[in-house]
Amino acid sequence: METTEVYFWGKGGKAVTQIQSEHKIIKTPLRVSFCLGLHLCQCRFSKSAAFLLSHKGHVYTWGQTNIESDSRIPLHNSIHYGPPTKLTCFSSNNIIIRQIACGANHALFVSTSNQLYTYGDNSVGQLGVDPVMITKTNSPVLPFTPSSGITVHKCFAHLNSSSIISQTPSFGSLWVWGSNDFNKLGQLSLVQSHFVSSPTEVRFKYDNVQITDFSFGSHHSIACCLTGRAFGWGFNSSGETGYTTSHNHTVDTNSHPREIQFIEEPNT
Repeated sequence: METTEVYFWGKGGKAVTQIQSEHKIIKTPLRVSFCLGLHLCQCRFSKSAAFLLSHKGHVYTWGQTNIESDSRIPLHNSIHYGPPTKLTCFSSNNIIIRQIACGANHALFVSTSNQLYTYGDNSVGQLGVDPVMITKTNSPVLPFTPSSGITVHKCFAHLNSSSIISQTPSFGSLWVWGSNDFNKLGQLSLVQSHFVSSPTEVRFKYDNVQITDFSFGSHHSIACCLTGRAFGWGFNSSGETGYTTSHNHTVDTNSHPREIQFIEEPNT
């Protein structure tokens, strides 16, 4: 069977790289020996943990984890120094994962049946459930119940925010939750609460918007749609949402995400 070599570099600490010095900076890519023998297709990082996805859909992780039962998650409880440990909460239930996304201390997983699972820190609702009910968990959470009919095309995470692009019932809907500082979730009516604890659809003031890709910034967001257009919203102090304003701050609080107007070069 084909195997995959994994390399790390930068300031990762021994929890992620197995380097003895906690703060050693790795300047040259270093092969991680304990990953040998795995055929891997994705690697993702939270703030202090690493996640690897095998071609069989199994998730392996190590780093700053909560070692309870057979699950490992980044909850600041203890450090697992490798070799990577399989997340049996998925494999023991015959759940095959096809995509992983990581925030600072939480993670999102999409299965081959297009269901979304989240776990980790939920202090601002980044798991898609009320933080009053769950503040953190090492058991996968379903933000979308099967009865909702919503399945997932892609998932995204950044710091304390999460989002997905839907597969069904309508392809290309963008759903967001978690930290909403500076309206990075595009939920203007909820700005005062600073977070959104359940998946909420982003509304666009344009026709035929089917989102195909999305990315969070620290305090802003950008989305691309099927027709090739792009939209930006959130904090705009340096023009990061793709357009200029007369005020260098959050975009017009009465607006929805705005289409980015590109300057096309003339044909030469």
